[in-house]
Amino acid sequence: MIYAAHHIPDNIDRLCIEREKTSADLARELEVSRVFVGKILNGDKTPSLARMLEIARFFGVTPNELLEAGE
Repeated sequence: MIYAAHHIPDNIDRLCIEREKTSADLARELEVSRVFVGKILNGDKTPSLARMLEIARFFGVTPNELLEAGE
């Protein structure tokens, strides 16, 4: 399995669709702005380890799943 930070945006997009969540839902949960989440989704910003743990918890996945390459 290939793990890399540049897979995070695609995996968050996929998880939002699968869980029927929006980037606004994620921003609310993380207590950050939608602009901040947008920067993560655009690949302009890589979340810290602490944020990755929060994002993983929000979606009910492991942090590794956020870093895995898609099929």
